[in-house]
Amino acid sequence: MKTCLLIMIAAVVLGAVLRPILTTTPETLQAQYPSWTTAQCERVYNHEIWLGMTKEMALSSIGLPDHSNRSVSSAGTRTQYVYRSVKWGRYIGYLYFRNGRLTSWQD
Repeated sequence: MKTCLLIMIAAVVLGAVLRPILTTTPETLQAQYPSWTTAQCERVYNHEIWLGMTKEMALSSIGLPDHSNRSVSSAGTRTQYVYRSVKWGRYIGYLYFRNGRLTSWQD
């Protein structure tokens, strides 16, 4: 029963993340995320990454990482997303976030 519930929760979360990637247009992104600008929606639709984007934008743009690491300090929270495989025709590598915003990446 526990395993079934965990699978159902994972499917809902994964569906919420992948839905914008698989079945969207810039216009539907704008409707789904009204706080995003038109330019940001275009970039997410084109699977781009850029400094200052949010984690949610990154997940909508290039999908779930293969692994993530998080560290918390007095300076805030740092998160590293690790992409080991090719996504959208290119190798992504590592994305680094501080307090929810992309600050750098390695490819």
